Amino acid sequence: MKYLLITVLSFFYISGFSQVDENLWRTYDNPQGTFEELQESFNQYWENRPYEKGKGYKQYKRWETYMNPRIYPSGDMTLPSTNYQNFTEWYNTQPGNLKTANNWTELGPFAKPTGDDTGVGRLNFVRFNPLKHSTMYVGAPDGGLWKSINSGASWTTNHDFLAIIGVADLVIHPTDTSIMYLATGDVEGDRTSHGVWKSTNGGANWNITGLVWIAGDNYKISKLLMHPSNSNILLAATNGGVYKTSDAGLTWTLKSADRDFKDMEFKPGDPNTVYVAGKEFWKSTDNGDTWTQITSGLPAASNVARIALAVTAADATYVYAVIGNEVGSGLNGLYRSTNSGTSFTIVTQTAPAKNILGYVTDGSDTNGQAFYDLAIAVAPDDKNFITVGGVNMWNTTDGGVNWTIMSHWSPDPNYQFVHADIHEINYLPGSTTTFFACNDGGISKTTNNGVTWTDISNNLRISQQTTVGISATNASKIVAGLQDIGTIYTDGTWKVIGGGDGEDCFIDWSNDNNIVITGTNGSHERSTMVERVLPILLQGFQ
Repeated sequence: MKYLLITVLSFFYISGFSQVDENLWRTYDNPQGTFEELQESFNQYWENRPYEKGKGYKQYKRWETYMNPRIYPSGDMTLPSTNYQNFTEWYNTQPGNLKTANNWTELGPFAKPTGDDTGVGRLNFVRFNPLKHSTMYVGAPDGGLWKSINSGASWTTNHDFLAIIGVADLVIHPTDTSIMYLATGDVEGDRTSHGVWKSTNGGANWNITGLVWIAGDNYKISKLLMHPSNSNILLAATNGGVYKTSDAGLTWTLKSADRDFKDMEFKPGDPNTVYVAGKEFWKSTDNGDTWTQITSGLPAASNVARIALAVTAADATYVYAVIGNEVGSGLNGLYRSTNSGTSFTIVTQTAPAKNILGYVTDGSDTNGQAFYDLAIAVAPDDKNFITVGGVNMWNTTDGGVNWTIMSHWSPDPNYQFVHADIHEINYLPGSTTTFFACNDGGISKTTNNGVTWTDISNNLRISQQTTVGISATNASKIVAGLQDIGTIYTDGTWKVIGGGDGEDCFIDWSNDNNIVITGTNGSHERSTMVERVLPILLQGFQ
């Protein structure tokens, strides 16, 4: 047996920020000033505060790690936008000169690493071919668009040669499935959108539509909808309002107030009625041309972190809105409309009910991450069967009166395991028992209304790698820190050697059995260097 010594270092960052709770996330989501100014603001806030979940600390650290090598010396953060523009201009003028062969070889991992089930990477959505439901598409914030033709048993992509590899949503023509529209960027993270792209050959090639931005514009798209009987009409919910096209994407017009919208749905059977929400709920009865804010029965926007919406064919007049609290991002309540979104009543609230957006299995905590992960789905045949996703998934069969935990983020023999942080829950078209959950580790599937879950993300290569370390004496020994899914190591086979968010890592140049890994979730004491070294002896890595 060979022993691999892993030295785990917890870096204790000087922490702080000028605004509290989820406002941390929103500030760097649309940053003002320089990189250094934002860092200092963050550090000042956290300097004398203990670390708490649900405050945006980890999400900020992800952004900081991503941006640090991508800024000008002045702290100007527009370099990613400039790089994108330069690449696009070059690519459009040089396609005939591109080499078909190169000297790069992908090293993996090509499948889920062995060891702890930490997942493969975050997914934003799952969509289905309207004519053949076994053909599925999933989109990743940094891994692009992936396709399965066998209900998720295996996945492929041809998205590697697009300048934008972050995707937020996809719509497919209901009868001509070669026509697709792709929303770029990442509404849950720090990848801004470059607009909507269109394919007319089933995703083999993509071209930008009339809705186009550069990264410095800081726009994001949360949802795309296509009119079910007029495919020339599409709506895009963005952080700057709702945009509409009536000419298949050639031109787009802003139709709503300038709001940060996170979700949007058609009324089942009536595409003239559209619902959209962010911190507020808005309704249109003319297919998105005009909008009215609905306040009856809903909390004030100042108390809301985020709203997610769900409708059901079981009763087209029903609209559900699950709302996270502004403070703490736990559950504010589940609200229901029975009159097509004209007014709402609360059916679930944290007191005395459970916090279904929290971390623990009994719902007794108060915080959550609604600003980052929030999803809801209603069964197409039962308006009272509702599944809500936050850190975990919960289910009610009586319209929100009683709740049962459906999955838990940490492996436990008493609960079904699904990776933490649910970003979407979506039913398989035509099914009332099969649905999918996109999360920070990939995609999971149930065929029995959530009684059991199966991960189907095995060969998706979508991980967000923050750092890589290579042995100075053996190039086959590599360690990599990954967002959401920990730290992995290979000496021929990829293995998980650390959980959480993997950060800086390296292999000792003098002894490649010594590996240093770090993460974002240490105790957040003030330090400018390593203060604690925890040696862990892991056996069996050969």
